[in-house]
Amino acid sequence: MRELSGRVAVITGAASGIGLALAEAFAAEGSRVVAADIDGSALEAAIDKLRATGAEAIGVRTDVSRTDQIEALATSALEAYGAVHVLCNNAGVGGQRGRLWEVNAKNWDWLFAVNLWAAVAGVRTFVPLMMAHGDECHIVNTASMQGVLTGNLAPGNGIYAMTKHALVAYSEALYGELIAAEAKIGVSVLLPGITRTNIWAAEKHRPAELADDTSESRDDNDPAQLEHVLAWFAGGQKPALLADLVVQAVRANRFWIPANPKYRDPAVARAEGIFDRTTPDVPMPDFFVPGSGW
Repeated sequence: MRELSGRVAVITGAASGIGLALAEAFAAEGSRVVAADIDGSALEAAIDKLRATGAEAIGVRTDVSRTDQIEALATSALEAYGAVHVLCNNAGVGGQRGRLWEVNAKNWDWLFAVNLWAAVAGVRTFVPLMMAHGDECHIVNTASMQGVLTGNLAPGNGIYAMTKHALVAYSEALYGELIAAEAKIGVSVLLPGITRTNIWAAEKHRPAELADDTSESRDDNDPAQLEHVLAWFAGGQKPALLADLVVQAVRANRFWIPANPKYRDPAVARAEGIFDRTTPDVPMPDFFVPGSGW
């Protein structure tokens, strides 16, 4: 998909972090942007920022855990611009508050709803629209390096890793099925590592029906743990770097978008361990330590 100028890009989780960087990157290429986010005030500020650069952009407040709101997002995009060419299933949440055998079921529901089922609903909603107009299109699913690495890289984060492993597998299957269907729709899967985003603060936008009633276990109730988390993310990669990689991948119809080469060795070690029949004891890399640099 070489030509991005004049195309329409729909991006979820677009009010901040990677999503906002994606919106800015596609706008810089001349694309018209439909930005979606659950945070209405932040979304409004993001749209103002985009329009100040001369970009064509609209914001649609969207809770991606609800399929009806994803469908409404598609309707808004079509009403505004008549077609959709790029879909970035980018919205995500993280942090499950507890060990796998103890964690509250609402955490499972919330993480899977946003990190996996929202992408599934996005594809089900937008692919038929893309096929209908027949132009070249592309789908970008934001997974994680925890989608190809074992969960013990960040102990206590197993559900998040599960959702991202599932999204990687889903993206691979989608890639093959679109080829088999002779659809002019490319697929990429973005694998960010630690990035300077506020995903750690997603809890404040958690739907009431998925609320965790075990609030005493939350990280933000532990000042020392919160300070550690903030330092972790502050030392991560800049979202703009990832957005540039995404634009390049869309142009080149490239599937894999690994955002940080420093994850290569543990990813290779994990793959080799499968066939060497070793235990999944991939050590935590030094660059997971706050302040260790990127």
